[in-house]
Amino acid sequence: MAQVEHELGKAEKGYLKEMQQEQSDFDENLVDLAGIVDSFAQYSNLANIKEIYENVESVNERLKQASSQAKLFNSREALFGQESSDYTHLQQLQKEWEPFSQLWVTAYHWLEDSEKWMNGPFHEIDAKYCEQSVTTGAKTLFKTVKGLEKREDAGKVLQIARDIKGQIDAFQPYVPIARA
Repeated sequence: MAQVEHELGKAEKGYLKEMQQEQSDFDENLVDLAGIVDSFAQYSNLANIKEIYENVESVNERLKQASSQAKLFNSREALFGQESSDYTHLQQLQKEWEPFSQLWVTAYHWLEDSEKWMNGPFHEIDAKYCEQSVTTGAKTLFKTVKGLEKREDAGKVLQIARDIKGQIDAFQPYVPIARA
């Protein structure tokens, strides 16, 4: 019995050490993500929209994985009887990232879709999707503009958000025609 308890204690220490190493790697990943978020205001060329969109999707996925990993670490810490790590900086990072993500995802879809709607065959327009996309895009960019106005380093990106929002707002009166 003592041998089993000794082996269990040894295994527990090994798992704890492994978790601590994973948390150290995780912290480095968060520092990397913070750097990406902080530098994302430099992206201001719509000619590179596809590349920017792909980068945004990559960061979105990394933040989603980081959130899941933080929850996993907290539950493991509880199992080991340790105090939960504070990952509020991850939540703050997600909050800082949100306007950039919303802008570039919305801009990408708007530029792709509006091209089809304005230059493609009229009968191929999905009226419900068009209405939903335009309505959602306008609301999203309204919030995005408000969020970017709070940042001192987002001047060019803010202008892009305003421009795309202006395009969507100008297109909105034509949505009922597509629905007819």
